Amino acid sequence: MYDAADSEEPATREVAVGAHAMPVRAEPELTVLPMKRIGSLQIIGFTVVGLIGLAVIVRVVQQRNSAGKCALHARVALVTRDAPIAQALHRNSDVLAIRNADAADWNDVEVTIYGFEHTTSSGKRPTGAYRRTMNLIPPGKLTSFNLNDFEKTTGEHWVSLTMSVDLVGLKASVRGESCAAEVNPNASASELSDR
Repeated sequence: MYDAADSEEPATREVAVGAHAMPVRAEPELTVLPMKRIGSLQIIGFTVVGLIGLAVIVRVVQQRNSAGKCALHARVALVTRDAPIAQALHRNSDVLAIRNADAADWNDVEVTIYGFEHTTSSGKRPTGAYRRTMNLIPPGKLTSFNLNDFEKTTGEHWVSLTMSVDLVGLKASVRGESCAAEVNPNASASELSDR
């Protein structure tokens, strides 16, 4: 006795094409992905997870300096009251512009400026540290500070007319870790502009 279910041949069915009927081999329905396809999806998934992990590691490593300490990355420029842009904006004081060059927020930011005071009797003398704080500087964000708003712990304010900035110290919390940097304010204002 011949049973069609025992045959190795796939079942056929007739399909009408125009006025004639033609036998067509029926394909079994796929309800489960073939093992090759599952293996390929696993490889792609592991690759994507690996690339994401690598990106996170690179960001954390870039936040470290050669000594292994957390370091901030920034561009800093001084815009003097004599600059054309300051005159166009009717600024009467020098401005310190800082751009966060990191990929993360800077929280609890402390900016410290050091420089020289120009005197008629002794030429110039160090000013000591003048500080200013800010809650947050987002990544890529340009922030500016009026230099006359910086002050010593004694309450003495920076005087742009007689003082010049030589070094800028930055401290902030990045992803819960305390980070710092010392930057020379040698960038031009045009380098910090949004393009």
